[in-house]
Amino acid sequence: MDGRMVMLAMMGGAVPDYTTPLGAILRKRLRIMGSTLRNRSLEYKAELVRSFWQHAETAFQTNRLEAVVDQVFDWTEVAQAHTLMESNANQGKIVLKVIS
Repeated sequence: MDGRMVMLAMMGGAVPDYTTPLGAILRKRLRIMGSTLRNRSLEYKAELVRSFWQHAETAFQTNRLEAVVDQVFDWTEVAQAHTLMESNANQGKIVLKVIS
């Protein structure tokens, strides 16, 4: 009840065409929000990152929040990392290790 559904971008492609259950949305007083960063300016994206970090830095430093990492690759294995990303089989971030 009184929930929110937030849709950010569509990395998997377009949303399938299906009938939206408007009655259920109305009964539950659901708020639906959508956004994408693709057409935003670099300044907007930089400010978004700064704002997020200001809000979440302490939680990351105290381990109340953790980044979900699927796999870490050496930078020389960039092709394998990209293949994993293209397959959409990862369950977290794909990291390229640049410093030994």
